[in-house]
Amino acid sequence: MPPIAIHPSLLRMLAAIFYDLIIVLFGLFMLVGFAVLPVYEGITGKESIDAGNGFFPLFLFITAFLYYALSWRLGGQTIGMKAWRLVLVSNIAKARITWTQAMIRFVAAFFSAALGLLGFLYALIQKDHRTAHDLLSNSHIQYFPKPGKNLKNAPQ
Repeated sequence: MPPIAIHPSLLRMLAAIFYDLIIVLFGLFMLVGFAVLPVYEGITGKESIDAGNGFFPLFLFITAFLYYALSWRLGGQTIGMKAWRLVLVSNIAKARITWTQAMIRFVAAFFSAALGLLGFLYALIQKDHRTAHDLLSNSHIQYFPKPGKNLKNAPQ
């Protein structure tokens, strides 16, 4: 029998994001920084990127988007999502999300986080625990508990 997917809790979803942030994104940001700084220095002649320069934050934003979008498109999971047994699927075909869905989801989640997790907290009032970026991107997260785990939230 295939595993049963249930709606994940908000805490589980936030834990996966935190895991990705600490384990993956900080490392990626350091690598990107080490790669970009010599190029920036060669172009501008400056040894460091100015604090008011919007180039570097934009570059980090694009790096984060590519990490999430590629992970979602290739396997439906980031490293953090794998650790917490979560999978992202499209509502359209119950399959992988499209590039457009990935972009909408990432940008909406970014602004949701910037606004004090407002879009994430929306999941607390939704019966199926969907966030604002789930609804905007026409996708959702599924949780696959370990076999034999108490399935009190499982669909009836």
